Amino acid sequence: MTGRVNWKVWHLGDFERGRIFFDELTGAADAFGVDLLALVLMSNHFHLVTRSPDKAVFARHTSRRTRCRHRRPYPKRHQNSRVISQFARRLRRRVGARIHANLETTGRFWDGELYARRIDDPLDLLHTIAYDHRNPVRAGIVRRAESYERSSAAWWAGGPGPVRVCGRGKLPFDLKIESFREELIAYQESRMPDDLAAALAAHGRTEWDPDWPAALQEELSLLKRSV
Repeated sequence: MTGRVNWKVWHLGDFERGRIFFDELTGAADAFGVDLLALVLMSNHFHLVTRSPDKAVFARHTSRRTRCRHRRPYPKRHQNSRVISQFARRLRRRVGARIHANLETTGRFWDGELYARRIDDPLDLLHTIAYDHRNPVRAGIVRRAESYERSSAAWWAGGPGPVRVCGRGKLPFDLKIESFREELIAYQESRMPDDLAAALAAHGRTEWDPDWPAALQEELSLLKRSV
């Protein structure tokens, strides 16, 4: 998921406001049982890769869905009935309120709706985390992803990170953390995440779609197989 500050103002760039973001991120993840797999905090936006709660935690939260003003639960397919959506709403609401208080400002803090999508296969997970980690590299802030202190790249490289990552000790799709870590480091050191994203953007796309024309599928499949 990706969220941006309204008008792309650099309200997240200050050390103290970065601390506020990570404090609220940890609190929201703990409150909803969400596992953080990757994160990058830039000066005016953030990237998160999250994992839904395990079945017991999920059932506990969905059994007491956030209620609307008429005291009726949201419909099952409503975005606010999902635990990840509730996690994201709490994070954005509290971060915005605390940073407004810190800056002594008012108004709309975030720019529109949160952009989020589902990751359905291991290669997409690898590409998404690597692409997010390379954000500071593409911006010219650091040369290596793990040198950026406000991301999970350092943790994946074996060092400390700003918040706890992979708290459950396992990954989706039955992936092993150590083997995935080796693939991730090698992949994000290459330019392949940027090349694949550029190929998608050239066709006006942001993610993989199985219904795309055969020619486009083949072009992107060649890039994916080279990972």
